[in-house]
Amino acid sequence: MDCRILRVAGLVAGLAGTASAVLYMDNGFAAGDVNFMSVTLGDQGGGFAQDLTVVDPNNGNAAVNVLFDTGFVYRSGDTGDFTFMNSSAPTLEVDGSALSSGYFVGPNGEIDFTIRTTLVGRRLNHELALSSSLAFGNVTIANYLDQDVYGYGDDVAVVVGSGSGSQVFTFDDESNVGISHSVDWTSSQNLSFLGWTVYSYQTGATDGGGVGGQSFSPDGVITLPVFDGYAYAEGNPAYGPADVVSAFAFRLDELATSASVSTGNSGVVDGIPEPSTMAAMAMAALLGLGIRRVFAM
Repeated sequence: MDCRILRVAGLVAGLAGTASAVLYMDNGFAAGDVNFMSVTLGDQGGGFAQDLTVVDPNNGNAAVNVLFDTGFVYRSGDTGDFTFMNSSAPTLEVDGSALSSGYFVGPNGEIDFTIRTTLVGRRLNHELALSSSLAFGNVTIANYLDQDVYGYGDDVAVVVGSGSGSQVFTFDDESNVGISHSVDWTSSQNLSFLGWTVYSYQTGATDGGGVGGQSFSPDGVITLPVFDGYAYAEGNPAYGPADVVSAFAFRLDELATSASVSTGNSGVVDGIPEPSTMAAMAMAALLGLGIRRVFAM
């Protein structure tokens, strides 16, 4: 049975004295169950999410936080740093999704956006929709992910697939517990895939948590060394160890006034899922099914 519980409280986050509202979501499994996953959404901007937790079956089903943060960022033009999309605190919708909204100023004026987040099984899905009264102009958006699996600085990125079908799996250097990052390209409209990148946080991230001045390519730009000794790569390329950050970027159609795209993060335990399993998880997330418990704080 679908059970949604709402609890409201005040928290202080970020700068001292700055109030922040957060929303906790889990997938309804017991905290010690191998299928359990939870996440906290915040109002720092751009569908900001943090503290994504999965269970490590090889360590007594201990809870492991595999995410530092993830969100959407933007920039005007082709180069330069990205900036967080300034959004409202997430609110619980009647369908069990979380919704935040806001706007940023592009080269031709204000661009409004909404971000709808769902949690299905061990997949967190973010659906971004943008609109403007005038043509967008030259705007790049990106969804970045800064993981921390059993701490930071010693994680390994494993790349599966190619182009817009790529998934970046980030694991601890000594385990097969982690998180994946991907885009649902089939749901996009009025934007083009610019590419993806994998790098170390220390070499490129801005204070806002974006992707700094990193470059992108459809085939991927990876600035980490090859990691030949990782036991769980399953024949796919592995890079690190490092404080891994991944990002997928898109160029808005300059003459369009609306656009959308979906991205996803999955908790990963006991190896890389089969492609058919990953596809099923993505489709369920798009349908908005299966959120079991949500707390707004």
